[in-house]
This record gives sequence, C-alpha cells and structure tokens, in this order.
Amino acid sequence: MKIRQIRLKPLLFLLLILTCSFFLLSVSILNYQIVAKIITREIGGAKLELLYNYQSRIMSLIENIESTALNVSSHDRLREALENDYSSTYQYFTMRNNLEDWLNGIMFSNSKISSIYIYSDKFKPRPQVGKHLKPLDSIQWKDQMHRLDSVNAFWIQSHPEDSASSQNPKQVLTYITQIYGLKGETIGYVEVNLDADLLTTVIASDTKQNRTNQAFFLLDSEGRLMTDLNPGQTEYRMNNEKQDYIVHLSQQLEQGIYHLTLDGKLSLFINYPNKYSNWGLVEIIPFDSMFQTLFEFRHHVILIGISGLAIIFLAATFLSGRLISPVRKILAGFKSIEAGIYAAKPEKHIVFEFNQLHVGFNKMAERLQAHIQNLHKQHALIREAELRALQNQINPHFLYNTLDIINCMAAEKGITEISLVANRLANLFRIGLNKGHSFVTLKEELEHSLAYMDIQQIRFPDQFSYEESVDDDLKQHLVPKVILQPFIENAIKHGFIGSFSRKDAAIRIYSKRLNPSAYQIIVEDTGKGLPETLPTDSLQPNALSSGYGVANVDERIRLYFGSGYGIKMRNGPVRGTQVILTLPIIHNETERSLIYESAIS
Repeated sequence: MKIRQIRLKPLLFLLLILTCSFFLLSVSILNYQIVAKIITREIGGAKLELLYNYQSRIMSLIENIESTALNVSSHDRLREALENDYSSTYQYFTMRNNLEDWLNGIMFSNSKISSIYIYSDKFKPRPQVGKHLKPLDSIQWKDQMHRLDSVNAFWIQSHPEDSASSQNPKQVLTYITQIYGLKGETIGYVEVNLDADLLTTVIASDTKQNRTNQAFFLLDSEGRLMTDLNPGQTEYRMNNEKQDYIVHLSQQLEQGIYHLTLDGKLSLFINYPNKYSNWGLVEIIPFDSMFQTLFEFRHHVILIGISGLAIIFLAATFLSGRLISPVRKILAGFKSIEAGIYAAKPEKHIVFEFNQLHVGFNKMAERLQAHIQNLHKQHALIREAELRALQNQINPHFLYNTLDIINCMAAEKGITEISLVANRLANLFRIGLNKGHSFVTLKEELEHSLAYMDIQQIRFPDQFSYEESVDDDLKQHLVPKVILQPFIENAIKHGFIGSFSRKDAAIRIYSKRLNPSAYQIIVEDTGKGLPETLPTDSLQPNALSSGYGVANVDERIRLYFGSGYGIKMRNGPVRGTQVILTLPIIHNETERSLIYESAIS
C-alpha cells in the first residue's frame, strides 16, 4: 500500500504558524509582571525548597574540597617528605617529583579541584619545576594566617586565582589547612582551590531560562559573604555597601520570604540561613512597578494562558509523536554502528524527508560496513608485509658483521680458535633463524646474546665482563627474536672500543616487572654513554644514529605490540648507556596473535 508523504517544511510551517500566532497574541496581552506576582504568591515555597537543594549540592562541593585537603594534610607520604632532611640534590628532586606526581593524581581523580598547593620551608623557589610545591614566602594569604590561631582550617572568599600563565585568572574559593608533624608542630600548609564557576553551575541549569535579574549570595558558617552566584546575569550588580546590607539582613532574619527595597525598587528577599554549620544562601528577585498596573487583567490573562498552553500541549504532543520518534530511531541506528552493528531495516515514514533519511542511513551503514571490512584486511596485509620485510633484513646485517669478526680473527690469531667462533656462530644462526618463526622464548634470546658475547670476548679477551640477571619465570615468555644482540653490539662498538684500558668495562642485562601484563628488559653498559649534544633523559631509538639494528628492533616491537611498547635509551645512573625494552607478557602463540590483532586494529 502506497503511503502519501508530506514534506517536512510545509508541515512545520503550518504548525508553527498556528501555534505561535495564538501564543504571540496571548503574550502581547500577557505581562510578565502578573507571572512574577503569581510566582511570589503561590510558588514562593518552591523557591525556598530550591534554595535548600542548591545548598545541599553546594555543601557537597565544599565537603569534597575539605575532605581532600584533610586527606592530603594528614597523609604519611607528605608528612615524611616534609620532616626528612635531604643530603643530596638528587634526593630532594626525587621527593619533589614524587609529590608532584601524587598531587597530579589527586587532581586527575577529582575534577572539582581547580588547583592544589603545598607550602613549606622545605621547598626552594624553582621556576618551571612542578606547580604544586611552593616555599612559605610565596603565600598570597598571609594577611589571614592569624585565623589559624583559633581554628585548624578556614575558607577564603572568592578571589582571582594566582596563575602566572593566565592573563584572566578565574575566580576561586580557597580552603586552607595546616600540616602537622609527628610532634604536633606545624610543618606546612595545604591550599585547595574550588572554581567559583562550579558553584554557579549548581543553579545555572535551573535559572538559564529565567530572564529576571535574580541574584544569589553564598554565606559561610561565620556569616561572611563568600561569593555571589549570578549565572548569566549582566544587569543585576551590587556594590560592597549593598552586599554588607544583604549579609546583615540574612543574619537578622529567620528562614523565609521577605520584601525589601533596593535603590527604590521592590524586591523579593528569600533567605535560607546556615544551620548546623552549613553555608547559607540568599536569593533576591526585583519586582517591576509595571506589574501592578496589569493586575486587573489577571483573570483574562489566566484564561488566555490556559488556552494557549492547551494548544501548545497538543502541538508538542503531535510533534514529539510524529517527528521526534524517527529521530530517536536514527540515533539508535548510529549507536548500533558505534557498537559495530551495521544491520538496519529500511522503514517508511509519512514525512518525506524522514523517509529519505532512513533509506540513506541504511545504504550508508551497508557501505560503511563493507569499507571497514576491506580496510581491516588491507591494513593487516600491509602490517604483515612490513613485519616480514623488517625481520628478513636484520639477519643479513648480523651475518655480515659476524663473518667480519671471523675474518679478522683468522688473520690475527690463527686457525685454532676458529672452531670455537664457528660453534658460537652456529648457535647464533640456529636461534636467529628459528626455522622461519618470528618469536623465540626469552631464554633462547638470552642464549643468542650469550653466544654473541662469547665471540666478542674471544676477539677482545679480558677486556669487558658480561652479567645476566633475569627472573627465571620470565624466560619462558615469547619475545621477537634478535632484540638484544644489536644493543650489546652497540655497547662494544660505540661504548668500549677505544676505552678498553678501563678495568670496569661491563655489560649487564636484567629484568623489571611493571604490572601483571608487561615487563622490561634493561641492557646497561659502563661505556662512553650518549652524545652530550643529545638530551639524555629519555630518547627514542630514532633520535640516535647508532645503527640500523637498534631502530629495527624498536620498529618491530611497535609493529607487533602497538605504540605502548618499544625501546627507550638514556644515560646510565652513573655512566654508560641504559637501553629499556618494554614488552608484554606472552605465554603462547594464541596470546601473541591476540596482542598483534589488537595492535593493528
């Protein structure tokens, strides 16, 4: 059966004309002063209840900040850091970095905090080193520190946040508490800042459609004006004298609704004072004298308003039933696509545009599904080809280096040691080739590195030492083959050659667990270290011109496991170079395949 379709534009035009014409006719007669009068007389209690809800939500924010500040000030890590003496600069900066990371974690887990600072005489002024730790002489609220003589903590009224990086700092409320040492003495202060806009957003959602010049004022448990909450208001402003008058009235009056005159204008004063140490709220809504002149028309306005609301209700019901429903179905289809479900049934609709939209959406879903499937296949093939190309290139590179070693030894030392070198070389090829497989166990990879070290120690007898300290339970895990030998080769060629006169030349390989799913293998030498012209904190392998093999290993690891794994290079804690290989824990080929598929997706 063919359905007659109606175009959306004429339909909406007709409905809006009929609805808005009657509504605008009613609004032209209706005056907002009558509405305000009704709100004052009949909904005043509801406004008072709203203030209670606002106060509860604001107190939740206040208590969140106070609880966070208390947890920080009483934390053993912070107290130990402030009471310890640091004999070396390294220990001092380690303490600072640990505290900065800890405080960053607190801010990351609590979005209500605008900023947090720790003040102590332990911290020296260090520009561009952290942002949470400050010396005592940088305190901005010294004029209020006397309040700590009678209380352990206090709040500071709304003020611009101290931010050197911003020309327009935001307004914040500040909570100050003390840090006590084990002997009960004050060893520092905690400052936690709450963005004043968060308090404004508590009432913004309910007042954004209200065009009256209403104003809200927040008072703390001591009766001090902490901040004004005027979401979206630009016309209603009060000077300090008027604000003091509002505070005085709030303290004198009980909870309720009152009338007062400000600047000759009658205003509605809704007072919700603080109780049980909670913060109080005051709301002020000014009247307009024009409301009084239209009071006699209220019966007619109410009748017209009821009729208008009935028409609007019928129109909204029709629009939501006939127009919003298709939109919801289309949104549900988009959510299905996000979940990886691309199947959808074409559905006809009385509105022509919605019918076309449904048909186009279904065709798009089918094409998108086919495109994504083809893209996954192509991407997997490209990745596999790149991996095989990289893997096949490293073995000839090592073969040439090893044959060069054998050639040098044959010329320098004679044929007697060739058999031992050949034996080690056979082990290298056996493990390196691994019958065409790309992965070996960590134990086999360590044997491969040991065979290479034996060859080098025959070439350079008693010139350097080799030590291996890897957890036994890690040795059965699978790793890409030939990932350690290039770094041992670099240590000998670039770190030791030319400095073999040193008696402590050594290479050490050890392991470090990160978490149940990842670990690190560290290759450390006591050689020359990285070039001084390069930053030595943490380098990617492609930042160094240390040979093809190093970059090859890093790229293979990232292609197999994703960007979360790979290699970093830096200078050792004393001297030399430290290479850190981050790898996933892989027990078998099934786990390897799953990790690889996740990396290429």
